[in-house]
Amino acid sequence: MMHISFNELETNYKAAFLAVGLSLGEAVDATRMLIWLDSLGAAASSRVPSSLDRLHSMSTPRPTVRRHNKSAITLDCGGASILAVGAATIDMGLAEHKIKGISRLNIANVCDIDFTAGLARIMLARDCNTILSWRDQASSTGNKLYVQGKTVKGNIPALSGYPEEIFFGDIEVDFMQVTPPQSEWFNSEPHGTSNVGKYFDGISVDQEHWRRIEFYARKMLIPESEKSRVEGAGIGADED
Repeated sequence: MMHISFNELETNYKAAFLAVGLSLGEAVDATRMLIWLDSLGAAASSRVPSSLDRLHSMSTPRPTVRRHNKSAITLDCGGASILAVGAATIDMGLAEHKIKGISRLNIANVCDIDFTAGLARIMLARDCNTILSWRDQASSTGNKLYVQGKTVKGNIPALSGYPEEIFFGDIEVDFMQVTPPQSEWFNSEPHGTSNVGKYFDGISVDQEHWRRIEFYARKMLIPESEKSRVEGAGIGADED
């Protein structure tokens, strides 16, 4: 294991997602999801390499409307990674909720479903009240998070024990006034609470997992040349 700072995690996650074809906005949203999960001790970094491999090997389909009625909209993601399309689906659902008053968003046929808890970070940024539900295919158990304003209630599943497989499934997002069960709320803003204090400076990451993440991140480096050195890019041989 090796210790990696959150700053380095963020830099390498974003560069790796850009390298496998995500847009800048998608890469930023995926990075936010992962950093939030890592800061809460979910060990998202252990699952990222296999997701990067898959994103690199295939194009990402755009979500399409499968079903739409007065109360709900179902978006078919065509097997796309939740890391790539998660923020977009949430924004589409929120728009339908605010404009047409739907109460539920169904996100169907999505992969990397084990990262679904990270969608709570996207919802926190939108300051919305939702219930996020999904079934964890690795353990066949249901998961549920309650998002209310700037807080989240529920258990964040740990990802470190998962096999290196890609899990598919469906996600439900209920837009409503949240009434969570009676248990302690935790403030879910990363790096700033007692819940995640011990993760403030970074996390421990498996060396092989980190090597594979860096493999993709380094593809975004600009080759060193006379012009790039003048413009401040490139790396020296002793810095590699």
